[in-house]
Amino acid sequence: MKLLKTVLFLAIGARAFGPHGDTTTTYSDGEGVCASELNFEIYPGPETPELCWETCLEKYPDVLVAIDWEPEFLEPLGPPACYCQNACLCMTDVGGDATTITRDSKVDALPDECDDADRRKLKSRKAHK
Repeated sequence: MKLLKTVLFLAIGARAFGPHGDTTTTYSDGEGVCASELNFEIYPGPETPELCWETCLEKYPDVLVAIDWEPEFLEPLGPPACYCQNACLCMTDVGGDATTITRDSKVDALPDECDDADRRKLKSRKAHK
């Protein structure tokens, strides 16, 4: 019985940090999208940024740092796009309409926009689909 109470307490305690297993912050005012080496794309993406976070959290529970969700990818009225990020090294596409959700324990504040050196480093990464 003591083991059952301990397991129940741990299960309830895990939810105490919010639905994402950690507190998160959402940014959506043209602040850009996080750049990372993972940059795993889910396309077509889930209908909301929150569902994008949940999808990425299921796929990358131990390394997820941020997600980027774009409501209309490529063409107006196209399906949303979702990107799972394992870091938030710098910001790209500043001024766009993407929403970024970050894990508070990993990202205190959004970093600056990527400079040319950052872009060259990130271009060498593989695209995941």
